[in-house]
Amino acid sequence: MKKGRMAAEEQLRRLVEAQGFPWKIIEDVKSGIAPSHSMNPSVTIYTIPKTLRHVNEDAYRVQVQEFRINGPIEETSKWSEQLNGHALVHDHSILSRNPDKCFEDYVMAMDDLSDQIRSCHVNKFVVDTRRLILAVAHGCFIVDLLLLFYERSLTTMDRNCTSVLHTLWIDMLLVENQIPFFLLQRIFDMAVVDKSQFPPLVEIALHFFKQFVDLNKQRPPMESKDVHHLLHLVHTLLLPINTRKAPQRGKFHKLIELASKKLKSLLWRNLSQQLPISNINPPSKPFIIRPIPTARKLQEAGIQFKKKEQSGFSDITFKRPVLEIPCLWVDINTNPLLRNLIAWEQCHPIAGTYFTSYAIFMGYIVTSTSDAEVLNQAGILEGSSKEQVAWVFNNLNTNVVYNEKEDNILPQLCQELNEYYGNQFNLWWAKLLSDYFSTPWSVVSLVAAFVLIMLTMTQTFYAVYAYVHPP
Repeated sequence: MKKGRMAAEEQLRRLVEAQGFPWKIIEDVKSGIAPSHSMNPSVTIYTIPKTLRHVNEDAYRVQVQEFRINGPIEETSKWSEQLNGHALVHDHSILSRNPDKCFEDYVMAMDDLSDQIRSCHVNKFVVDTRRLILAVAHGCFIVDLLLLFYERSLTTMDRNCTSVLHTLWIDMLLVENQIPFFLLQRIFDMAVVDKSQFPPLVEIALHFFKQFVDLNKQRPPMESKDVHHLLHLVHTLLLPINTRKAPQRGKFHKLIELASKKLKSLLWRNLSQQLPISNINPPSKPFIIRPIPTARKLQEAGIQFKKKEQSGFSDITFKRPVLEIPCLWVDINTNPLLRNLIAWEQCHPIAGTYFTSYAIFMGYIVTSTSDAEVLNQAGILEGSSKEQVAWVFNNLNTNVVYNEKEDNILPQLCQELNEYYGNQFNLWWAKLLSDYFSTPWSVVSLVAAFVLIMLTMTQTFYAVYAYVHPP
């Protein structure tokens, strides 16, 4: 039996090699080898999926070429052979902060982190000397820019190109342009001699980004060890306060929860044995996200849009008949910011589905300039023209996959809105208010008509009464 199997394998190998088919694929199929990054929780830097990139390639592409070293750290073919003048200015500036450290010291320090750097990338590669040099140059550029911005002492080149900073901060948040935060932290620790003059690097980075995007000030600051990269930092500080992770429970609480689950499972098993299967419903049914009407149609159904005080980017609530949505300033950078935040969630399973939910929801209610005008009048979407707002949200949820993880907020919200919109009484009542109570003059006209009808009816009554019962 064993000899027959070996003979069959040898015959198949000769056939495969004769046709130029790689035998390694067959070995992988037999051994069940899976991509290493799918099981590696340390992976935090990804390549944009083609399904997302094809929708809008410019959203994931660097806009200020002269302000950065080209390409992700693992793609050396895209890195420029020579650093541009602006990058060299910042590299020299960071080196001058600590005369006891030279550039070679920074490279050697990164060499100790080479395995950790490689483990952060979804694409596996060898961290050679060339990659380390370019990674250090890239990191020095970012750290020095953040420090100079915090000190309000940007270089002459920076001050002359202040408008470019409004595009540069988006380039620093591109999914494929991320470098590990621990690399930036190591450069910061080596360059800054007197740490008492500066707050932690996390706060310095937030000081830079809060000039361009409205971060949630209610969320507690993150520690350096918990930050994967700059995009992760901004993503976390844009979330609602109620998305904070639950505190870790002790062993006693874990045992209680485990015993409770076992007890529920046992009771359910016994119940299923006593009752017919057809009469048993599962304990919980998964929510299905059904499309909801547009903002204009929701308004016609009596739903009132209200700007919510900024408590988080995707903190949307519906308390009949008021739908509260946080305000968003829409400009040229809104599209790439949202798309990279969504792409980070689509690639990183632990990141959640907050901006994915926001994209799906806003993609439903904003499909035309009329919808954008409704939200603009409510103070929810401000800034650019209605045409640009409609374009941003029209295809924002294209090829975006929603995986229910944290809660059922999005499905429940869509379900409640659909139920309210499907109630004919709400439509009739909204139409009545719109037709007869939309302006003070229409209210006066309606009251006058009502009084006239009552007087007419009274006059008719007395006329008939006098005829039936003459004096």
